[in-house]
Amino acid sequence: MIGLLEVAIALMPVSVAPVSEPLPSVAQVVPSQPGDLLRARNLARQAAERTNGGLSRYRAEAAMHGMGTLPVTDQGDRWVFRFVGGAPAAVPTIETVVTVMKGDFAVSVDYNGAIR
Repeated sequence: MIGLLEVAIALMPVSVAPVSEPLPSVAQVVPSQPGDLLRARNLARQAAERTNGGLSRYRAEAAMHGMGTLPVTDQGDRWVFRFVGGAPAAVPTIETVVTVMKGDFAVSVDYNGAIR
């Protein structure tokens, strides 16, 4: 049985407006090199893991594994990551600041200590 709503929809006139502008290309929607930022995130996390004794002793916050908002500042020629971590399955106690250069992916640990 056809309902009143289906009949009303079927009787509605349909008009299609011409598209005045082309749809954006993928390059306009997606950042030019999204893989570079992900690579930098991984390098920053790995630097923190090495600095703090390896994975058996240290885990970075979930955002550094791709879950949540990425704790990064884009400073033009470099990314600066500021994140927390600590012993596995424990409350974070360590703040780490890592800089990753965009050109050559050079990594430097700028701070690794108590959460400020």
